Amino acid sequence: MGCSHIEECRQVIHELRRVLELPHSTEGTYLSRFLFLTAVLQSQNSGTKGAGLTGGVQQENLWFEMLSDGSTQFVRKPPQGVRPTKDHDYYFNTYPLSHKTIGYRGSGSLALAWSKNPPGGLQRNEFESSMVIVCTRKPNLRGRWSTIGNGIYIIPLPILKEGVVFQSNNKSDSIISADHVVTCMLTAATHGLRIPFKFDPTVGRYRVMSLWHAGSDAIREIRP
Repeated sequence: MGCSHIEECRQVIHELRRVLELPHSTEGTYLSRFLFLTAVLQSQNSGTKGAGLTGGVQQENLWFEMLSDGSTQFVRKPPQGVRPTKDHDYYFNTYPLSHKTIGYRGSGSLALAWSKNPPGGLQRNEFESSMVIVCTRKPNLRGRWSTIGNGIYIIPLPILKEGVVFQSNNKSDSIISADHVVTCMLTAATHGLRIPFKFDPTVGRYRVMSLWHAGSDAIREIRP
């Protein structure tokens, strides 16, 4: 396994811990604010058509907005002179990271892309970036998920390349089975690349995040 990837991922974990521990005006810390809003998003998307993909995108955007509010080291676009990877969602300085969410009732299987692009289109069928997994899955008392706790896991690129064989179905040719996801997360944890947390989905019950009623302070100008 490439030591450089392990070290890069440890730097990511170090900066994530710093951001998550920042004080927040209403929720205590950035982590508690993120988990509260994540619970709201999961609750309002529960049972709706396309909820998995919609909720995943919303939670990724929430995650990145939190990171960019607390750190200047996470960016969406590849820094100048850095070759962009096909599977990145953001960068830690110049280090590419893809981002995945496992929801409270999620199966645990993931995919590099939940769509089959036509020939000539962008094909995400190989790992080029290390992976951040935010896991809020309901704890299991038995089975493969009984060994996995809620938390943030950083999966170094070599672990992904060595431990995953893609599967296919009618939606994607880059599916990562739940068994492979569990194996990768356990391996990451043995390298200290996990930040544990406790997730309570009930705090988001009967709540919604309203765009229409968002306060004026929620509108932010973003310049390239």
